[in-house]
Amino acid sequence: MARNARGTADCADCRFLKLRLVDDDLSTYFSADGITWKKTEASIDVSVYQTNALGSFSSIKLGIYGKGSGPVKIEQFTYRPLP
Repeated sequence: MARNARGTADCADCRFLKLRLVDDDLSTYFSADGITWKKTEASIDVSVYQTNALGSFSSIKLGIYGKGSGPVKIEQFTYRPLP
């Protein structure tokens, strides 16, 4: 993927998605340029979804899907803990 001078994707059709999990609050954001983010109304409390527990292990598994007509191409996926 080509990058512009700011280091973000140089693509008119590209969209960026950010998921931010703080405690049990999952917030979702989107951006057209990877710099300016807009929070969606889809933020949810995920405490009730932590049902995949084994002994003292409990976690939420992340997944990405596309909905609607037309193709979806995911070129880069980065997972990192919040500072």
